[in-house]
Amino acid sequence: MAWRERKKTEQVRKDMQRTALQRLDQQAKMRKKIEEERKKILESGDFNKIVESQAGREGGGGAGRGRGRGRGVIANLPAWLVKKQQEQKADSSSASTKPIERQQFDD
Repeated sequence: MAWRERKKTEQVRKDMQRTALQRLDQQAKMRKKIEEERKKILESGDFNKIVESQAGREGGGGAGRGRGRGRGVIANLPAWLVKKQQEQKADSSSASTKPIERQQFDD
C-alpha cells in the first residue's frame, strides 16, 4: 500500500515538473516573440505600434490574467515609451504650429 502511494506521488511530481517545463518553454517563446516585435517597431520608428501590439496580446474584455489591477494597457506603458510618444506628439504639434516659411525664387 505504501509502495502504491509513493509511486502515485512520484507520478504526480513528474507530471507537475513536465507541465512547469512546458510553461517555461512557452514563456521563453513569448518573450522572444515580443523582443522581435519590439526590435521591428523600434527600427520602423512607430512607437504607437507597441501599444497596439500590447493591446492585441492582452486581448480585450474583462476576463483574463492580470485583470483587475492597474489602469489598463495604455496607462501601464514603460516610461521610455511614454517619453517617446510625448516627444512625437510635441514634434508633430510644433510642426503644425510653425509658420510656413516662404522663400523668394529667382524667376
